[in-house]
Amino acid sequence: MKHFYRERFLIAFVAILSLFVIGSLGYRVIEGWPLFDGVYMTMITLATIGYGETHELSNYGRLFTMFLIVAGLGIFGYSLSIFTTFLVEGELKRILKRKKMETRVGKMTSHYIVCGAGNTGRWIVDEILKAKEDVVVIDKDPKRLEFLENQPTAVYIVGDGSREQTLLDAGIHRASGLITALSEDKENLFVVLTARGLNPKLKIISRVIDGESEKKLLMAGATGTVNPQKIGGLRLASMMLRPTVVTFLDTMMRVSKVPLRVEEAEIQVGSSLQNVTLGEARIPERTGLLVVAVKKKGDDADFFYNPPQEYILRAHDVVIIMGSYDNLRKLKELATAR
Repeated sequence: MKHFYRERFLIAFVAILSLFVIGSLGYRVIEGWPLFDGVYMTMITLATIGYGETHELSNYGRLFTMFLIVAGLGIFGYSLSIFTTFLVEGELKRILKRKKMETRVGKMTSHYIVCGAGNTGRWIVDEILKAKEDVVVIDKDPKRLEFLENQPTAVYIVGDGSREQTLLDAGIHRASGLITALSEDKENLFVVLTARGLNPKLKIISRVIDGESEKKLLMAGATGTVNPQKIGGLRLASMMLRPTVVTFLDTMMRVSKVPLRVEEAEIQVGSSLQNVTLGEARIPERTGLLVVAVKKKGDDADFFYNPPQEYILRAHDVVIIMGSYDNLRKLKELATAR
């Protein structure tokens, strides 16, 4: 669309310039005027100012002036129509797009909100989309959001994630969680404060750059924080110390045709998995997932790694598994209350 308008504006500009040159030279050839007088006459004729003739015109000169007036009106009319269309369609397109986004957000529930579509934010959004979850991405820079144009489960909002209205437009009261991945800790802090004030029960994860800011973010209401520099350092060390393990994880998560993930599913009250043993649940056979561990209810509860078949699953236990997203959905269906 931008290329279309660029071509039309260029055509209009070249046409106006060509007509101006033709008029200036035409008066010199037809009437024998000095070049400057021809330029001046062409200017007042095309501008329809009506100051009168610079010199007495012959009949041929008057016919030429009539030609300039008609051609000038046609070219200026074309230019005006292109400009008007550009303004109207551009504004209309923005209005329709914004309305479409608002409609899609209004239908979302249990979605995720990501504030910041920079280098870190794009990886976050990509992972959420791979999990086939709905996501609303917020960023001040519209260019950073262009990669979401054709994503059916992603909606973007051009705005400030620290403003209440922006988060309300993103459906924060219906969201499952919010991740703020802005470039500065103070910006993330403002987002956390605003989001926590709007939704006290929301799970909020914040990026942290300075280690000293972690405590402030947690005090402001963040559920947890992640330091990309720390994780990057650990990754570099792991590649040096245990390269085969790193290669295995990369292959499992990104290279293979069916990417595998380490995921979790909570056993809900009334589900078919409540109060049955792992052997009776037959999770690997029914879902294709590998049970890695089980975490009892409570933040401080211990993990049971490689739990035995005799382990009894209770309500609110969290099962840690490894497998594909599609198979994970099968487990969540089993773990959901009937």
